[in-house]
Amino acid sequence: SAQAANQALNTLHEMQLTASNLEKPAGSRVQLQKSEEKIKIFLPPEGFTPKLIFLGAFAIAWNAFLLVWTGGAVSIPLWMRWFFLLFSLPFWFVGLGMLYQIIYCLKGEEIITIDREEIVAIQRIFGWQLPGKKKIARQHINKLVKADSYHTKDSDGDRVYVPMALTIWAGTKEYTISSKTKEYLSNPEIEWLAAELSQWLGIPITNK
Repeated sequence: SAQAANQALNTLHEMQLTASNLEKPAGSRVQLQKSEEKIKIFLPPEGFTPKLIFLGAFAIAWNAFLLVWTGGAVSIPLWMRWFFLLFSLPFWFVGLGMLYQIIYCLKGEEIITIDREEIVAIQRIFGWQLPGKKKIARQHINKLVKADSYHTKDSDGDRVYVPMALTIWAGTKEYTISSKTKEYLSNPEIEWLAAELSQWLGIPITNK
């Protein structure tokens, strides 16, 4: 029937598209290793980017002010000292958070490993694994969704850009790879990773 013929043509087109996307984009920093037992995606650090110039300058000024503030609190009466120190704690969290962002941007890496039992995503800095490891049972992986980039409006009505994203669904749990994961990830790299994962997992790509 005509419907069956169209479906066959669409399937053939998807297979050709997937095959063409299996070639790693030239210049990509992403590393991918795969065997019959597992597939591993290594996302290296972003490195130095222009955004770090402003963030670094602001972090230095912020933390320098806090050092002066905290140092001045030492010379005041004890009961007031505790008040000033407690008052400064939220600001220290912000300052240290900015320093963490800078260090992670320069040295933070992400590794996604899928084997026959589970999918595990970890983050490391200087080889040290950070808390917050994501772990999902492999048997629950049931969908691979690639969402194209688009523009939308936020709660203030401002126009914002939403980058292309690849989401691995396992029941109600999900893991997403996009330029929000690593700023350098491009659309061709997302499409390449989608094709590689689709082939290895044996799950078709759902375009959104």
